[in-house]
Amino acid sequence: VTLSGHFNKMLMWMDSGDASRLTIAGNHNSETRARIVVKGKINEALSVGAVSEFGMESNISSSVSPANTAGTGNPEVGNDNQFNQRHTYVKFDHKQFGSVRLGQTSEANDGISEFNMTGATDVVYGGNILIGTGINLQRTNAAPGVFTTTTLGSLWENAGEGGRTDTVRYDTPTVGGFTAAVSYQGDQSSSAAIRWGGKFGAFKVEAGYGGTNESAASTTQELTHGGSVAVGHDSGFNLRAKYGQTEFKAATRDEAELWSFGAGYKAKLISAGSTNFAIDYMIIENASANGDEVVMYNIGVEQETDAGVKFYLGYQLFQAEQAGNVDYEDASTILAGTKVFF
Repeated sequence: VTLSGHFNKMLMWMDSGDASRLTIAGNHNSETRARIVVKGKINEALSVGAVSEFGMESNISSSVSPANTAGTGNPEVGNDNQFNQRHTYVKFDHKQFGSVRLGQTSEANDGISEFNMTGATDVVYGGNILIGTGINLQRTNAAPGVFTTTTLGSLWENAGEGGRTDTVRYDTPTVGGFTAAVSYQGDQSSSAAIRWGGKFGAFKVEAGYGGTNESAASTTQELTHGGSVAVGHDSGFNLRAKYGQTEFKAATRDEAELWSFGAGYKAKLISAGSTNFAIDYMIIENASANGDEVVMYNIGVEQETDAGVKFYLGYQLFQAEQAGNVDYEDASTILAGTKVFF
């Protein structure tokens, strides 16, 4: 039995065009968490394990805003989840035949769009918005102090990415760098994914593609699929790309699509650990309705240390619009935080 986890807290400056606010938040890119892992052997070929992992967040970075949901300029305090279940599952792993998981855990395509070698994912997650989605947007040229109830998160769809839920999941053994997974969820959806990783001289590559059939679980969505690829060089330079699409049941709805591209560099500037730089660009279209668009520019740096502590600093810029010439003021965030492992 082992116990592990981390704490991840930060200062977060938000600006929505007419309102700004400094808050102390939990970093939802990698929320504070703890896990208990149990491992044992049934015989030489078959092992058994169990994992319980729970998040512990307060003032979550994806829910805070300098204006509130009533559309006024009064600051909004974020959600306090306190404890939320991330994983509670059992796993049987066979040396020749792969593994089976049962319980609350990742469906087959969870993480499929998150391949990333920058080492700075606490501040530049790479193609995902987990910080700032709660910001209330202000219409361009609106009167001072008047905000909409539209948030960045309401215009966002993490197309192609799986989640964590009650599921039964099978993973194949790794063959030639390839591994595949399939899962069936309690909401009647089903997921599948294929992943590959390998090294070619000075280059390391990780990639995957997968999707979820939502037809039996959702009244609006039919299918979501997507993937990502990351390439790293021994020099420290790395690149990543992501694509995702969600298909809707309504004939009048266009597919929601997401593209993201990023780059990074790992430098050895101090003896304590690697200094990791990252930049990212993302565009999401048609997430909540035809004509929606959110663009994000993201830059950051994360300092590792040998003591199990990281420090990070970053900036995000968001541009959003909707059909019918609905334009919003640019929103932005500045993050400064630390992550402590145990």
